[in-house]
Amino acid sequence: MYDKKMYQETFSVLEASENTLLEVLKMTKENKKPLRITRTALIAAIVVLMLGMATVAMAYSGAGNWFLGFFRERSGEELTVEQQQLIEDETVKIGSSITSGDITITVESALSDDYNAFILLKIEAPEGFDLGGKNFSFWSSNIDIDFRQMSGTHPVFEDENGKPNILTMLMNESVIPLPDSGFSFRDGSVRRLTLTDICNWTSDGHKITLVEGTWSFDIVFSDVDRDDSIIGSIELVKEPVYCYGSGLMGDSQKVLMTSFELRTFGAIMTYEQSPDERSEAIDFIGVQIIMKDGSAVELSPSDGQVGIFTFRLATPIILGDVDYVQFPEGILLPMPIS
Repeated sequence: MYDKKMYQETFSVLEASENTLLEVLKMTKENKKPLRITRTALIAAIVVLMLGMATVAMAYSGAGNWFLGFFRERSGEELTVEQQQLIEDETVKIGSSITSGDITITVESALSDDYNAFILLKIEAPEGFDLGGKNFSFWSSNIDIDFRQMSGTHPVFEDENGKPNILTMLMNESVIPLPDSGFSFRDGSVRRLTLTDICNWTSDGHKITLVEGTWSFDIVFSDVDRDDSIIGSIELVKEPVYCYGSGLMGDSQKVLMTSFELRTFGAIMTYEQSPDERSEAIDFIGVQIIMKDGSAVELSPSDGQVGIFTFRLATPIILGDVDYVQFPEGILLPMPIS
């Protein structure tokens, strides 16, 4: 079982909002099937409810201003010219709105690499209606994709003019796809996002429904004509290599890394444990990306289960500017020579 303190520490690292923390705490109470997850794991409960449809108008320019400010604030540093250009170029302007139960939800824009998606929502209620600020949540949210595992954070931002009937939410979804599925957010496919019921979190970790309704949107995150050296994913493991991680008890464990895919917003790693070791999820701390200019970028632990682990980045990286990935024990994974 996983206690409240563990999840609070995990969400502190991920900078998640209070309502997201309460959501995961509640889901762990309700989850009856044991999961082998790391102490950094954030398993999102996805409930598929499909009603209605919204057609998306897509454009690729002038939509990245909000994301520029978000990544700048999250990293605490100014973005490079290249990072700013990447965000501006790759943000998809959507601007699709649906009203249900007097609540209008607009999908403003989206940004993604192969396995990470950021979806910017604006929620508007009639004047005099209080959406609950940081306690705001949906009863369920779903993107209709097949996945091995999906986790996410949904921080809420209050209106800059203090209006309680207007909120902004950023859905950040990270997907571990099914083996050999060929999945990518950026393959040009239409993805259905379905949001159900407006809720607030109570102080004791329960949801109360404010407005019943369903809001469904069709989103295309990118077309298939893209440069993978700019945004996408690159495999760094040519042959399996041994490295070290930490077990649930903090003990060092030697594992065989079989894959390491570096992405614009993070990385996904697969590994095998020795038959002599107990089967458990392993944490990998202190992994860094070394850029061609010599600077180092930390890969923060994000999520994982037995045999697989994901990392996230505070800001996007330009894959073509990466020299290699370095593990604490000196293991180096160089970028492939094109």
